[in-house]
Amino acid sequence: MTALPPTDAVRVEEFVNYFEYDYPEPSGNDPFSITAEVAPCPWAEDHQLAMIGLRGRALPPDASPPRTLVFLIDVSGSMAEPHKLPLLTRGLASLTRTLRPEDAVAIVTYAGASGLALPLTSGSRRAEILAALAQLQAGGSTNGGEGIELAYAVAEQGARPGGINRVVLATDGDFNVGVTDRAALERVITEKRETWRVPHGARLRPRRPRRRDHGAARGHG
Repeated sequence: MTALPPTDAVRVEEFVNYFEYDYPEPSGNDPFSITAEVAPCPWAEDHQLAMIGLRGRALPPDASPPRTLVFLIDVSGSMAEPHKLPLLTRGLASLTRTLRPEDAVAIVTYAGASGLALPLTSGSRRAEILAALAQLQAGGSTNGGEGIELAYAVAEQGARPGGINRVVLATDGDFNVGVTDRAALERVITEKRETWRVPHGARLRPRRPRRRDHGAARGHG
């Protein structure tokens, strides 16, 4: 590599979340445990660095409400790199293996146009979900606005009061076809946020991470 990454692509929280922390489980009736360490600061001798870690109590799998997840996946040409769509599908496959029969998943894809790669499917049908993920291929431009509209339409079919309802957007953040105006896209997400949230969780080295983050914030993700 002969060039530094874009400033916005360097995200402190991703460095922190990269590591696995072996914090102790809470004891007694405490809701979480606290671990604290202090060490000399390597770049300022008169400073100290403090690390404070919290670990909440682990919940049994059956304590979680039913989940309805709509994976909204960018399959445009820019996602073809090994650390983008291939990495993403492996991560979603790992998530799929944790699904329960009461959970449901759908897959919406978008490139030049959007499409339904998998209708809402019970978590008990893992083989079908994994097969749909394995068939995803990258190519074309990025019509993110159309994909968001379709994802919410699919999501509303499976809305569960009291359940965990999520539209999971996975993209490198570059919308260049269809509705590309950020304000227009944010209005769509804001209208739906009372029912649906749009978190972002895949490290895809986004070209426009601020656009991705604005969308997640508007959806309370």
